Amino acid sequence: MKKVLLFALLITIVLLAAACNTTPTQPPPPPAAPPPPPPVRQEYNRHSSGIILDGAVYYTVKSGDSLSKISAEVYGNQSYYPLIMMVADDVKDIDLIHPNMRLLIPVLNTNLEDPQAKDSINRYFNEIAQLEERRGRRTMAANIRDLTR
Repeated sequence: MKKVLLFALLITIVLLAAACNTTPTQPPPPPAAPPPPPPVRQEYNRHSSGIILDGAVYYTVKSGDSLSKISAEVYGNQSYYPLIMMVADDVKDIDLIHPNMRLLIPVLNTNLEDPQAKDSINRYFNEIAQLEERRGRRTMAANIRDLTR
């Protein structure tokens, strides 16, 4: 009987020692939140593209969005999407935006009323109209060109 008790005690000690040597598992920490976008300065702020950023706001792209759809939503005309592209450093292709992308949306009238901004818009819109033409989107190209008059 002593041998059985000693054996049981030995097994208990071994099991306790093994339990004490394991580290408890903890859930991984939650992923860090993305940093907030930089604030748009409130004083007169002309972007390097010549566009005025006074009053500009950020728009977060949702699934199913396109630049022309966003333009229609914020400006009432899908053909103004090149204005959004002018200030978006991370948009290199008209068709390549993705959900959660943050786009800066300039105020349309502020830029159309400023001669320097309007000149920048006209030059850039003509370039985008040529690109749309090469992609076979003749109607969109014509609509964009109409906005430069």
